[in-house]
Amino acid sequence: MHTELMKDLFIDLEIRKHDNLWADRLSQREGHEPGICEWFAKYLTPKDSFFDIGSCYGIFSALVAKLQPSIPIHAWEPAFANFLFLEQNAKRNKGNVAWKLSRKFVSDTNDSENTTLDEYCKNNNIYPTVIKMDIDGGEYHALKNAEELIKRRKTHFLIEIHPQFLGDRNIKVDQVLELFPKDFTIKVLPEIRDKNLGWTDDLSLIYSDFNPYIYVAAEEIYLL
Repeated sequence: MHTELMKDLFIDLEIRKHDNLWADRLSQREGHEPGICEWFAKYLTPKDSFFDIGSCYGIFSALVAKLQPSIPIHAWEPAFANFLFLEQNAKRNKGNVAWKLSRKFVSDTNDSENTTLDEYCKNNNIYPTVIKMDIDGGEYHALKNAEELIKRRKTHFLIEIHPQFLGDRNIKVDQVLELFPKDFTIKVLPEIRDKNLGWTDDLSLIYSDFNPYIYVAAEEIYLL
């Protein structure tokens, strides 16, 4: 699909043939999470490094590569079929550097199917300045063993929160938020597809939508 993800910014993606949800979303101009796209366009710099956790087809990685072709991109997608398309889209949308792809889950353990953020950063000698995370209720476990990364206070987190899926795992949203130091700034984007609703300090709105985004960063690097 040739999609205008932002005004005058196009990316080319391969998706599964009968994936009607994504086909509908990508057939529309600015049809995918415009508030998050705008964040990348406004704040991403050539000095950044990007982790795309829960990449699906690689949409945000493709956007990042288009906006800043020289920054490193690391993308995770454990679903086998999606990963096959991610591999193709990584080649189709590559900037000046190849994307590094993984089929592992980002979680709180290290084994053949999982990795922790701290272990991955240490083993690959890279510490992302920007993380986008959308893993359908796995966000608590993914952040639980990211203590060293969080302590560095140099990463901007864009996390899609899933209160219902977290609840299915007996985890509360507050437990996710408490993984960050109290002096970190947290903002909420309560409706990810409404261009008229921006970021807010009202954390109660996390519970008002099925899957709002939060932006989290140390106060000294906070951008919004």
